[in-house]
Amino acid sequence: MKRLMLAGLLLALSGCAMAVDQDSVKVALSEHQRDSVLALQTAIPNASVVGRALQMEKRVERRNEKVNAEAGKAADQNSGD
Repeated sequence: MKRLMLAGLLLALSGCAMAVDQDSVKVALSEHQRDSVLALQTAIPNASVVGRALQMEKRVERRNEKVNAEAGKAADQNSGD
C-alpha cells in the first residue's frame, strides 16, 4: 500500500515538474531570430539559403546606414554655406 502511494506521489510530482519545464523553456523569439536558428541548426533542404539572405540583409542595412550618414553630412555642409 505504501509503495502504491509513493509511486502515485512520484508520478504526480514528475507530471508537475514537466509542466513547469515546458513553460519555462518557451521564449519569445523575433522572426529574424527564428530564421537564424532555422538556417544554422536544421537539416531542412536549402536552409542555408535563408542564412545567406539574412547576411545579405545585414550588409544592405549597413550600406544604407553609411549612405544616409554621408547624405546627412553633405546636407549639413550645404546648409552651412
